[in-house]
Amino acid sequence: MQVPKSGLILPMLFFCCLFGIPGVMAQSTDPAIRAEILSANLKFCDLYAKGGAPVSVMYTSGAMLLPPNGEPIQGSANITSTWKAFFESGVKKARLETFEVESFGNSAVEVGKYFLTTADGLQADVGKYIVYWKKEDGNWKMHRDIWNSSLPLVK
Repeated sequence: MQVPKSGLILPMLFFCCLFGIPGVMAQSTDPAIRAEILSANLKFCDLYAKGGAPVSVMYTSGAMLLPPNGEPIQGSANITSTWKAFFESGVKKARLETFEVESFGNSAVEVGKYFLTTADGLQADVGKYIVYWKKEDGNWKMHRDIWNSSLPLVK
């Protein structure tokens, strides 16, 4: 058996810790945790509709946004300005549809679909997302937030 190069060990460990190894790490779809995350998503959408910027309270202190076609965004001030700019670009409403939530103690992974609309109700975008949640100060908060559009590329 060949041992992986040392540069691969940490990413492999992270993947195994995040997604589990069948028979080694217990995964749970605890209904209470799912309900808490669904509630947090509703709060996120409500805050976003109020101007985008307030959603930064939904993220951990070490959170990172991983938007499409851009570099990672870290820090509360940068997350705030990103969502505010997104709102000001014309996307006024977000709706989230959760497909699954897998929890691992004080962490959880959510997979879902998002729907974005303009002030006049037109579809601005639809896509999918994965959020890595962490329990911080007794609340579920987004720690890693990645999404991408399901719409075809415009040529």
